[in-house]
Amino acid sequence: MRSTEIPIFLSIVIVAQNYADRIKDVIRLTGTVVSQFVSDYEIVIVDNGSTDSTSNILRKLTAEGGEANLQVYTLAGRVDDLTARWVGVENSIGDIVICFDPRHGDLEQLEPLTREAADGNDIVFTMRTFPKGRRSLPRTVLYRAFGSVTKLSTGLDLDSYSTSLIAVNRRVVNYLLQFSDPQIKFRNLPSTTGFKRTSFLIRTHRSNASTIKLRESLSRGIRLVTSSSGSPMRLATNLSSVGALASLIYSIYVVFIWAFKEDIAPGWVSLSMQQSGMFFLISLVLLVLSEYVLEISRKANSGPSYYIADEFTSARLTRKDRLNVEVEGSILSKAQKSLFKS
Repeated sequence: MRSTEIPIFLSIVIVAQNYADRIKDVIRLTGTVVSQFVSDYEIVIVDNGSTDSTSNILRKLTAEGGEANLQVYTLAGRVDDLTARWVGVENSIGDIVICFDPRHGDLEQLEPLTREAADGNDIVFTMRTFPKGRRSLPRTVLYRAFGSVTKLSTGLDLDSYSTSLIAVNRRVVNYLLQFSDPQIKFRNLPSTTGFKRTSFLIRTHRSNASTIKLRESLSRGIRLVTSSSGSPMRLATNLSSVGALASLIYSIYVVFIWAFKEDIAPGWVSLSMQQSGMFFLISLVLLVLSEYVLEISRKANSGPSYYIADEFTSARLTRKDRLNVEVEGSILSKAQKSLFKS
């Protein structure tokens, strides 16, 4: 029979933005649920550029008499949710890290997710089933078409899991830290080999589900493809080769026509066709190259992906309360005292 308590240090990452009215309840409820199956844990809150009083509330919660095991990172400006989640993952210290979005009502999934990760799985994915009406038909078709084309052309699976609820262990975090842009690799974990993985299906309630932004999702998908795969560049190279070869063959054809046929019209039509075809291929190549240039420019000139403007930790940590040595005093342990008595 499986024991109730899991002997690991657990990190729960929550991204908060303008949560002033509910952040306190979310933290307390999360701590209550997590403490039922692990004894050592931390709740990592990433304040993603909140404009209300969320930051002040979090500061009070980490002061004396506040919540235990709470770590808060306040970002200087708002970033996308994926980058904000990676901020929490990168700065966590747990053996297992779980990204958790309270808006989806997934508190009941934390324990099975933790147990799956503690059973030796390096990555635990969750795949969401959305209620009807969450996406319109055109958006659904566009998402599936973009995902299918991307998977066939680059091998990247953009729709295999959700980063709002995923568990990874310390080995995976250390692996991701080796990349210059680890949050992109974090989004593309399904294509990562060498780690033991598992997944299970969860349902998202419509009342708790966040709105899907088509433009943001497509932009993130394009950035993921251009950052993680060289297939678009190879496609551009192949198109350039085909265009050059076609142009050469057509030029040879024109030469043969000029050599063996006498009654030929002026070469305006042939020249126009050749130029239009070449300009089309060149434009297509430049379009793909521009995506890479923009990605390189973003990495080189836009500064770091995030900047932590402030950091504060709970003054009270439950794991320190169980230690046998007081940090500020000079009280020795009972074992040490017994040596002097003898």
